[in-house]
Amino acid sequence: MRALRSHRLLAANFLKRELESRYVGTGIGAYLALINPLLQLAVYTIVFSLVFKTQFAELNGKSFTLFLAVGLWPWLMFREGVGRATQAIVSNAALVGKIAFPRELLVYATVTASFLIHLAGFAVALTALAFFGDTITLAGLPSWLLLLFGWYVLALALGLVFSAVQVYWRELEHLLDSLWMLVFYATPILFSLATLPESLRTWLAFNPLSYPVSRMREVLFDGKVLWAAGDLVFVLTAVVLWWIARRIFLRLEERFDDAL
Repeated sequence: MRALRSHRLLAANFLKRELESRYVGTGIGAYLALINPLLQLAVYTIVFSLVFKTQFAELNGKSFTLFLAVGLWPWLMFREGVGRATQAIVSNAALVGKIAFPRELLVYATVTASFLIHLAGFAVALTALAFFGDTITLAGLPSWLLLLFGWYVLALALGLVFSAVQVYWRELEHLLDSLWMLVFYATPILFSLATLPESLRTWLAFNPLSYPVSRMREVLFDGKVLWAAGDLVFVLTAVVLWWIARRIFLRLEERFDDAL
């Protein structure tokens, strides 16, 4: 950890480079950051709200669009952050082979950039919805930020492991591309767990992403239970997983130069 603290300026430069190359220096940066997620929100809203006329108690007088938004944007942060982190070492092979620095910084910069840009997009989406009278519960923001921190740390943990494995097994990215869709539909983003049959709900409970997504929506959507013991357990579990993932990354990092 002391080595990481001594490279703070380098970490900041990696983050700046990541943001500029992906969202500022490209002509489709705005599309990737905002337009595409908004289009996804619009399509899902039309299909589930207008076509299938989805209604359930958890909406509590709110629109399905708001229900979907508070689940979709955390998913976008997580999915893009972990997905791009998987390529962080391989795509910077020339840099990794020439300069001695903590290679994990590349993973951290990639995940952080994805979270920051989609957090900004989430703020824009919530502001637009509030303009039409569809608002979140502001009292739930502190709880949401705690959960988001755990969500971010969990993304870092997966990013570290996947990026290291990708160096030795390049087919990993193709396997993950197939798995992401399965995980998306197994996570309560388009639906509420309470609307599912008990048997199916039990199976989906094994998805580790179900709890944080449901809780982030709960604290912003109705604010009935702003603090729960499960929130702290989730955050602590994410930190422990990051610690384990970092150990795995550092062990595999020893032979990066040969594999790249």
